[in-house]
Amino acid sequence: MSIITAKIYRDKKKVVFASDSLALYGEQKTKSKKLFEIYKNFFYIGTTGSVTDKNFLCYYITNLFDLDLYNNNKYCNDELFLHKLFIEASKKVIDDKLVINDKPNILNFNMLVYFNKKLYQIYTYTEKEFSIEINLLNKDYMAVGRGEEYALCAMYLGKNPEEAINIANEFSYYIDNDIKKIEFYYE
Repeated sequence: MSIITAKIYRDKKKVVFASDSLALYGEQKTKSKKLFEIYKNFFYIGTTGSVTDKNFLCYYITNLFDLDLYNNNKYCNDELFLHKLFIEASKKVIDDKLVINDKPNILNFNMLVYFNKKLYQIYTYTEKEFSIEINLLNKDYMAVGRGEEYALCAMYLGKNPEEAINIANEFSYYIDNDIKKIEFYYE
């Protein structure tokens, strides 16, 4: 399981992402990278979900993202741009994955994304069909994953993202206290 937290400190023009490191394979516990820099001080992802899926997805997003293309795209808002990017990267991951027993090959993830001074929650929705949902958040902090409600409450009460994960770890399970962090400043 995973927990990701992020907070924008507008007064300092600073952003902090944090995550635990736990990955589960059945009963076996191991470590996993969950925070990814796509483009310095502009585009970051914190992700939950299958280790292989998220690693491939972030790899393709990193390779597909082009700041010049984004800057020259005058007819598309940030949400549509991200949706197109995530759909294209998801298709590549699905094409790369081995399909066994003719079962549908889908992705399952929940991400916090910092893009162009805003926080988004991007996740898959699979009821009858696969879709990617992109929600622009109306606050400057968020948590996703195991214990997210505890971490979200902690940040609401003024805790930083790392402290929020430690609090979530007190009240939830399948979170470890090996916290990783990315901190950066934007212009």
